[in-house]
Amino acid sequence: MALHLQCSVPPSLDQIDLKTWNKIIKKQVVEGNTKGAFHSYQQMQQSLTPDNFTYPVLLKSVSNLSHRRVGLALHGQIAKTPFHNHMLVQTSLLNMYSSVKQLYEARKVFDSMQVKDTVAWNSMLDAYVSSRNTDVAVQLFRSMPTRDLFSFNIMLSGYAEMGDMHSASKVFDEMPQRSTISWNSMILACGNYGDMEEARKVFDEMPERDVISWNTLLGAYLNNGMFDDVILLFETMKAEKTVSPD
Repeated sequence: MALHLQCSVPPSLDQIDLKTWNKIIKKQVVEGNTKGAFHSYQQMQQSLTPDNFTYPVLLKSVSNLSHRRVGLALHGQIAKTPFHNHMLVQTSLLNMYSSVKQLYEARKVFDSMQVKDTVAWNSMLDAYVSSRNTDVAVQLFRSMPTRDLFSFNIMLSGYAEMGDMHSASKVFDEMPQRSTISWNSMILACGNYGDMEEARKVFDEMPERDVISWNTLLGAYLNNGMFDDVILLFETMKAEKTVSPD
């Protein structure tokens, strides 16, 4: 069915199929039009039943704006549908509760999942790390059946924000592979700990740097009162011309 999604909703609502409704709702969510998305959701239900693609998009909009009450209401509706056990829907619920700082509810969803993929494990891990529940995050991380690069980066970024250089270093050394994000987090961990010699060493050993790498080290020098090093590094950054200062 050829419909122009530039228009919010075509005039004949009963002629719109479920796939098109989902596209309309997703477009509204991407544009930040949460009110419009939920209005479309209500209109859709006049003739159709939402599916496992509808709910994750709506939950994403709740997460973006931290609408706790709306999220609770939506969860109540999902619980009455056949999709309450769908892995994508459950992971979206987990992320929604995490975004509104309801860790207990997020963990309830996680524990109720009959099948958990690495995305679900990482979502729960990120929820604990973001709320600085480090001990629980470590327990979850160690119990993961499979860890990917995101799993390691989540733990690494959590330690980096806390300035726990030694724990960050242990995770960094365990990593079977590293991304630029991994290296940047390690620089941040050293900088927040106050070991600028180690921070510079990590920076110099990086196989590839992006503008965030330079900014992280610049910020670390600045936060540690090493103003001469800030100027020297900035001049080096301009001279190398590998990245543009932002």
